[in-house]
Formats: sequence, C-alpha cells, structure tokens
Amino acid sequence: MDKMPYSTLPPHIRKLRAGSASGIGGLPPRLSNFRRSNSSGSASSSSGHRPFAIERDYRPSKWSDYFTEKQDIKLDNGDQFRIYLHEDESARKNNLPLLLLLHGGGFSSLTWACFVKSISELCHVRALAIDLRGHGSTKVANENVLNLENFIHDIDRVLLKLFSDDNIPEIILMGHSMGGAIAVHYSERCQQETIAPRIVGLIVIDVVEGTAKDALSHMQQVLRSRPSGFKSIEFAIEWYVRSGQVKNVEAAKISMPGQIKSVDNGTCATDLELTSNQDQCSSISHQISNVPNQFGLSTVSESENVEESNKADSNFTLPLKPKTVQPYVWRINLSETEKYWSEWFNDLSKIFLSSKGGAKMLILAGVDRLDGPMTVGQMQGKFQMQILPKVGHTIQEDDPDSVAHVVAAYLVRHRFSVSSTDFDYPFPSC
Repeated sequence: MDKMPYSTLPPHIRKLRAGSASGIGGLPPRLSNFRRSNSSGSASSSSGHRPFAIERDYRPSKWSDYFTEKQDIKLDNGDQFRIYLHEDESARKNNLPLLLLLHGGGFSSLTWACFVKSISELCHVRALAIDLRGHGSTKVANENVLNLENFIHDIDRVLLKLFSDDNIPEIILMGHSMGGAIAVHYSERCQQETIAPRIVGLIVIDVVEGTAKDALSHMQQVLRSRPSGFKSIEFAIEWYVRSGQVKNVEAAKISMPGQIKSVDNGTCATDLELTSNQDQCSSISHQISNVPNQFGLSTVSESENVEESNKADSNFTLPLKPKTVQPYVWRINLSETEKYWSEWFNDLSKIFLSSKGGAKMLILAGVDRLDGPMTVGQMQGKFQMQILPKVGHTIQEDDPDSVAHVVAAYLVRHRFSVSSTDFDYPFPSC
C-alpha cells in the first residue's frame, strides 16, 4: 500500500510530524539526551534544549514536623524508652482516648509520623508512638529478647510511668505488622488493673495469622537480600525509596533514620546531627547493572551516574565490596530474632476475633491477606475491614492520608474523637 500523501494527513498529525522533523515542538526529546544539572543549575542536551532537572532531596526530616513532643522515659531499672507524642489543646482538655501506636519489626515509632500529621488535620487526636525494645532510640538490657512477655511488660511500664493510676486515659491500640500482633496479644494479656479496663479499641494494619506464618519461611532470604550497610543516611533513605520498600519519599525521610544506627557509637541515626558533608548528599546517582547477585537482585554502583526515575526500582540494592566498612548499619539484626517470630503470630486470628478490647478494625493492602478464620469473622461482622489499593506492606507510610481518613472516621464514628474539618468517610470494604 502506498504511503498516505503528506497533504492528506489530518492537520494535527501534519503538525506533529513537522515538529518532530525540525526538533521544535512535536514529540518530546528522549530523556537519554539530557545530562544531570551541574552545581550552577545549568544543564544541556544534544538538541540544545534545557531539560527538566530530575533530582530529589533525600535529607532526613525532623520529628518536630510531625509530633508535638519527644521524651525518653527512664525506668527504675535503667531502661529507657523513646516516645513521640501528639495532642492538640482540645484533645488534652477533653481527655480524649489515646491512640497507642506500635511499629513493625525493624521500624521505629517514626513510621507513624506522616499518618499522625494527616490525622491531626482531620480530627482532634492524642497519639503516643513508642520505640519498642531493640528498635529506634530505645535502650534496654537484653534488647534482643523480643518475646511477647517482654513487649507487654514494656508497654505496661511506659504507660504507668506516663500516667498516674487515676489518670490513665482510654486506650485504642493500633499496630502495624509485628506491632499489630503485639497490640492483639496485649489486649488479651494485659493484667494491669488500671490499664486493661481502659482499652476501648483495636486497629491492626496488614497482619493476619495465616498469611504471616506462610511468609516466615521466606523471611530470612528477604532479609539477606537487603544491603548490610550504607555510606550515609541520605543514601539509606534513597535506597528505601528506590528499592520499592516504600512508595512515599516524605515518609522515607522521617522513617528510615530510625531503622539504622552509626557503626562508630551505636547511636540511632534519628539522634545524629548531620554534618555538612552529609547535607551535600541530597541526591545520589547510580548505575544499575544487569548482573544479578546470589539472590537474583541487580546491584548498584555508587560511583557511576544514570538518570533518576520517578518510579521505584524493585531490583535496586547496594553493592557491598569485601572488607568495606559502611558507617551505618541496621538498628536491629532481624535475622537473629527468628526464634520469636512464631510466638508473635500464634493464635492471632482467634484472639483478635474473640478480643473484648472494644471496636475492632483491620486495614489491609489486599483482600488476599485474609486467612480462613478472619474471612468467616469478617462475614459475621465481628470487625470492620478496610482494603487500601496501590500500597505495599507499610501502608501507613505508602498512603498515610488514606489511613488517616479511615482511622479518623473510625474515631468519630465510635465517639472517640470529634472531627476538626469536613472530610469524606470511607465506605467499609466488604
């Protein structure tokens, strides 16, 4: 078939073809033609056009942008627990129920930062986030002994240190992953006479007994596929985003420092003052090779450049050269806690369904997370379930606004709080 004469093409196609041929207008130039902007802000391309800069700021954020108070709770035995608080004047004056936030394994209480900021804009709320033992900025004896008994005892001690026996507020337990399992067990096993009757709500994020136990057999391989260290805090934050561990850059900038520590002194990166050299590492370039490592993941060279992508690369990981000491490593070695994993999730569905700890809600990243007992319980209306799309396991970091809307609606519906603005109430998932 003969080609269609140029003059018979539709006007918009003629314009597009002409623009493409002349290099003016028409189709946009390829991204590969661009070079990264230099320090003066100038940039160039093979076509002579000024490109858009593709850079991100990976400097860590401050806790004070999300919480109203930070405390280190020192107990009589020398243990010290880091907590972050948020409460507005109305919530404090009216003694509203306390949203007690428990993070997942390997995280810190700063995983809740973006969620707390979002929900505080929707309703009056009191929120308390705790760095559990072995995590974040908390310092305790035997910090690697992560059995349920210790977790429950720790929560009791922190609450009794913060509040007098006659002033303990009503409590809504809210936990993610490991923290969700702890919240469920705490609602059943708390023996403190001044605390147990005050538990009025239970919110669990993306943890169900059946699917959690199924995943345990693969957990060691997942942990081994992570880099063992990082050359800077900013590089750790960038890895957190580009590896696909989290979809939200803002959440990564506040959460990731709580997951790593300095090799020199063991201090959690959250508590380190950044040097001028670190501040210069706001955007780091990498070359992703096609050579997989022993876990099937591609490696990244820190010394080469490539255009950055706005999408997370699930194959992104760090090269660890032999005999190279990275200045930052993971705050906790999760691989060594394997002996406690089964205990965290044993009888989780049964306890959650039979819990008398008030109004219950389960927030999931997908309906496929449900196991048999929880599916039956949901059909019987024993708890509210909410499915959030396009998120990963760390739901409160990937989409803090949606989680905030769901929880704010829960709080207002059950009269645990009062809305401070009009917002749409999410319809519960079926």
